[in-house]
Amino acid sequence: MDIYIVIVSCIFAFLAYLLGSIQIGLIVSMQFKGIDVRQYGSGKTGSTNILRTIGVLPAVLVISLDIIKGAIPIIVSNIFFDEVIFGAVGAMFVIVGHCWPIFASFKGGRGVASAFGGFVVLAPLPALIIVCIGIAIIFFTRYVSLASITTVLISMSTIIFLVGQGSLAIEILLFAIPAGLLIEFNHLDNMKRLAKGTESKLGNKVDTGK
Repeated sequence: MDIYIVIVSCIFAFLAYLLGSIQIGLIVSMQFKGIDVRQYGSGKTGSTNILRTIGVLPAVLVISLDIIKGAIPIIVSNIFFDEVIFGAVGAMFVIVGHCWPIFASFKGGRGVASAFGGFVVLAPLPALIIVCIGIAIIFFTRYVSLASITTVLISMSTIIFLVGQGSLAIEILLFAIPAGLLIEFNHLDNMKRLAKGTESKLGNKVDTGK
C-alpha cells in the first residue's frame, strides 16, 4: 500500500476519532438540565437516553448532530480526495470515538446515529428506506433498540450488496462491516433484555430528580 495512503488514512482516523469523541448528548444534558446523562437510564449519551431523561427537542438536536458528525469524514473525503479509503476509515473511527470518547472518560453512546450519517452519504435512497423500516418497527413495538439492531444489520447487508454490484467501492467495507459489528456488540445488553421482555420501551421516562 502506498505510504501516502497509509499516512493520510492514519490522519483521518485520528481526527475522526477526536470528532467522534465530542459527546453531543453529554453537552446537551449539561446545558438543558445540568446533569450527566450517563448517570441515568441506559448510561449512554445517545438520543434515546436524552429523550427519556430530558425531552423531545434535546433528543432531536442530539440525533441530528450525531448524524452530521458521522457524515463529515466521508463528505470531506469526497470533496478533497480521490481515495475512498480515507472516508471509510474516518467514518469508522468517528463511531469508535463516539462509543469510547477520550474527552468523556471513554463512556459514550452506541454509535447508531453516527453510523447512519456515513450510510446516508454513501447511499441516500436505501438509507431513507431503512429509516422508514426503523420507524415502522418503533411504531409497532415501541422498542428503539430493536429498530437499531435490525436497521444496522440491514444497512450493513445493503452496503455489502452494493459493493458486490460495483455501486460502491470495496474500501467502503472498511466502514460498513466493523461499524455494523461494533454497534451490534454495543447492543448485547439490549438483546438480552429483549429476550427476557424487560427492555425499556419508547415513552418510558427516567426520573433525574430535576
